[in-house]
Formats: sequence, structure tokens, C-alpha cells
Amino acid sequence: MLDRVFAAVGIGAAQVDTLLEADSVRAGERLAGKVVIQGGKVDQAIDGLVLELSSEVIREVDDKKVRVPHAWWRLGVSESMTVKAGERREMPFDFELPLAAPLAVGRQQPKTWVATRADIAMAIDPRDQDPLRILPSALHEAVFDAMQALGFQLILSLIHI
Repeated sequence: MLDRVFAAVGIGAAQVDTLLEADSVRAGERLAGKVVIQGGKVDQAIDGLVLELSSEVIREVDDKKVRVPHAWWRLGVSESMTVKAGERREMPFDFELPLAAPLAVGRQQPKTWVATRADIAMAIDPRDQDPLRILPSALHEAVFDAMQALGFQLILSLIHI
């Protein structure tokens, strides 16, 4: 009984860890990996497992510009499940990154990551964050090259929302 109480506040609870096959991927290409769930000291019901692609954006709050995380893409990795005490599960994923993803180009690159959330009722949900560098696709590079050939300069800034 005491183990269940501890698990609810995160002590001895299930843990999640996302392992990416690569930490740099081109926009429009596939990002693959797996989410590893390690059961804690007690059985726990997980209502769902979600991957989010997030980036740091600038938001104006009280006339000040602050950097905040912004989730711009979500993928449900699993439905409800029960993870037994001490059990290890691996949930593979593979999806195509959107072409409109925030690109890592220029000097001021957006901080981007894959966030993993396990939804566990009545408990502190385990989370994991893994940095991700999204490189321009061949199409992006062709456009950048054409713009440069026409005399344009690429000036980038963080996304404002």
C-alpha cells in the first residue's frame, strides 16, 4: 500500500526513456526510435503514451518577451496499458517529420526536442526530453541556394507567438 502512495508522487514509479536513432534529421525524412518503459515498484496503469515535438518560441507576456516551450506536433505511441512492477517494455515509433518543422539553420537556431509523456492517473506523470536538430530538406536547400544566387541574405529569428 505504501509503495502505491510513493509511486503516486514519483518515488518507485514507472520511468520512460525515449531513444532516438539519430539526434539530427532532415525535414520531411523519417524519425525513428523507441520509448522504453521501465516498471517501478508497483503495477501502474498508463492511460496513454504521447510524443511531442516542441520548440522554444518567444511570447510576449506583460510587455516582456519570454521564451516558452511550444508543442507543435503530437503522436500517440500507445493506448492504455498496465506496466507490471519491474517490467521493461519497448514501444517503437517511426514517423515523417513535417516539412514545415523549425529548421536548424543560421546562427540563432531554435531549441527543439522530442518530449515523451506517460499519462498515469493520480500520479506525477513520467516525462523525458531528447534534443533534436532538424536540418533543411533538399527542397529547402535548393530554395536557400536560389535565393542566395539572386542576392538575398537569410536572416533568421526565433518564432514569435
